[in-house]
Amino acid sequence: MEIDKRTALRIKTMVDSGLIWYRHVHPWADQIIEREEQPPAWLLDATVQKYTPKMSECIGAYVYSEPFQAFPSSEVDAEHLACLFIRHERGEISWAAFLKAAGEYADGANGAWLCEDFYEMLTVLEDAEYSTDVIANQRPIVRARLAVPLGIIEPLYREFVGHFRRGLGRGAA
Repeated sequence: MEIDKRTALRIKTMVDSGLIWYRHVHPWADQIIEREEQPPAWLLDATVQKYTPKMSECIGAYVYSEPFQAFPSSEVDAEHLACLFIRHERGEISWAAFLKAAGEYADGANGAWLCEDFYEMLTVLEDAEYSTDVIANQRPIVRARLAVPLGIIEPLYREFVGHFRRGLGRGAA
């Protein structure tokens, strides 16, 4: 995996959204550090962090360092929402919790989603007393709108999960 600044920003987004944390990042980074003769300093810094905001800060220091690059905020925002969606799909958060978190995130974002998109779905869900039929209707709509960022984030997430599982097998983490 190439770890350019765009990929590092995706990793930061995954960390910031709660999709992955140090137990995922450390085994992945350790493998790169073992392979590379001169691993990136930001990666070394990230591997000693267990506190999520500090890990995010280490990754961000690299992403936003010289030479500066601009990243489309709409893509970053969509990828953050995709991370939240994956958290829902893996059973970590309920559909209602996803809609609330996505609405809160979209409220301060510049993406194609408006916070009202999520809050309206949440209102419909609440009015239907959390009906599974409503969830079954809403979820495919959201998945379809997030298809592009999910296509980017899901394979990257699987990469981290694979390292996490291999790390547990060796007694790490």
